[in-house]
Amino acid sequence: MVRSELVIVDHGPAFTGWVGESADRIVCVATPRVEHSKTARAVFRELARSNGVDCEECANCLIGRDAEAQP
Repeated sequence: MVRSELVIVDHGPAFTGWVGESADRIVCVATPRVEHSKTARAVFRELARSNGVDCEECANCLIGRDAEAQP
């Protein structure tokens, strides 16, 4: 899998995240909530999955590493 790059930005409370491709990388844009909330990370993983990205397989950031740690 192509590795991703995580960008954390605050686009307000309604923003969950965005996943897209740039050249040879997947770019993930997530809310700062992912840094402190397992729920926010799970919501983002589902968003990524719906866009064809498996965070657990990538595991290049805290969102994917958190998925690996789940029982």
